[in-house]
Amino acid sequence: MPPKQKVQLDKGAWQWAETTDYTNVTEEHVKMAYRVNLSTCERATCKRNCKGNPFCLNNLGEKKWYCTVDETKWQNFDPDSERRQKGHFVGLKNLGATCYVNTFLQLWFHNPIIRRAVYEWREPTLPSDYYEGWKPDSICGHLQVIFALLQSSRRCYVDPSALIECIGLDTGEQQDAQEFSKLFLHHLEAALSGVVPE
Repeated sequence: MPPKQKVQLDKGAWQWAETTDYTNVTEEHVKMAYRVNLSTCERATCKRNCKGNPFCLNNLGEKKWYCTVDETKWQNFDPDSERRQKGHFVGLKNLGATCYVNTFLQLWFHNPIIRRAVYEWREPTLPSDYYEGWKPDSICGHLQVIFALLQSSRRCYVDPSALIECIGLDTGEQQDAQEFSKLFLHHLEAALSGVVPE
């Protein structure tokens, strides 16, 4: 919408307020004030998004959507690119603000004493009729799964979502790494010694 029209729209939207008593305000006045009676701006007619027209959908970032999709990116995807190469380490998927958790998980996994203790731990609530679809419900159980995947997964990365969810961390909020480490090790030590943490 050209600038002159915009100025006229801004003035016209509230012009009625100068002459109308508040007890006589109608639905039409409200529509005019909020500009909901305006028509949609045609595509690519405005250099910027019109602040005076709520139905102007120009320049809201749509140029990113108008570009052509590179089909070769999807057609030539090689699933082997996500496979772990022999002798290489496995990474952990970053779920947002959880990089500090991934760092500690890798650190603890590469500590043979901690890794052995986690592997030797047994879930106290393990069902007698263990089945393939069973999932751990404790921090130590989830840690066993992650350690096992870090050691023998065929993929080049492991998703720690289940552990993060079990701990109750918000993936969008950065936590204090040292505080997390102390708390996690406290729970881990309690689980490995069979004591319920306070």
